Amino acid sequence: MDLVELTIRSRAAPSVGTIREAKKVFDGLRYPALIHCKSGADRAGFAATLYLILQEGASVADARKQLSLRYGHIRFGKTGILDAFFDQYQSEGEAVGMPLLEWVEQKYSPEKLERDFRPYALADLLLDKVLRRE
Repeated sequence: MDLVELTIRSRAAPSVGTIREAKKVFDGLRYPALIHCKSGADRAGFAATLYLILQEGASVADARKQLSLRYGHIRFGKTGILDAFFDQYQSEGEAVGMPLLEWVEQKYSPEKLERDFRPYALADLLLDKVLRRE
């Protein structure tokens, strides 16, 4: 098994470079492959969702099941910015038939996503103090 590292932030808007790099990683992997992070909830879920959309052509609705409470992801705290990324793509890109990578290159603004996203304080307390997530 090969080890391939991809830096993904769980509490910040994904950068255009991160999405580009993920696509390169997915294209170069030897399969089968395993995606994991410290908790297996946020960054791994985001990467799995990206993989399904970019490589398998899955819809956001189907792919984002990888980024769910079932796997420990809590969308109402700071980690919900990952959900907000897919929400934004779903409404601005997927809805008009624009592939994810094209939308990221032409329309997506990490800065705007960061400005517009508002997590819930109680969810952050749960993530930071109880679950001790990064």
